[in-house]
Amino acid sequence: MKTQLLKFYIIQSLLVVASATPQHPNQPQPTTLQTSLVEACSAYSTAFNAALDLRVQGKLSIPEINSITKFDDQVAPICNGTVPSNPAIQSSIVQAAIANLTAIKQGK
Repeated sequence: MKTQLLKFYIIQSLLVVASATPQHPNQPQPTTLQTSLVEACSAYSTAFNAALDLRVQGKLSIPEINSITKFDDQVAPICNGTVPSNPAIQSSIVQAAIANLTAIKQGK
């Protein structure tokens, strides 16, 4: 009984939130590629922060620091700007930067 009541309250809460969310029928919905870019930028941010932690700890070499700076010079404008309608190229740049930052972190 308590479980059913709890489920009912959760469903009701979700319905209230959903009905209170403004709908904009004229606003285009994000594409899968756009969503992927936003998710990639979030993952990049996490990887970049991990690299910064390694730098603060003195665990990165000068070439690694230069490499990270180069990645960030390429990715920051992509992740801090508006999301383009077809971000396939931008997504591949961000994904490559994530792979490189991950490789640097795993080498430590």
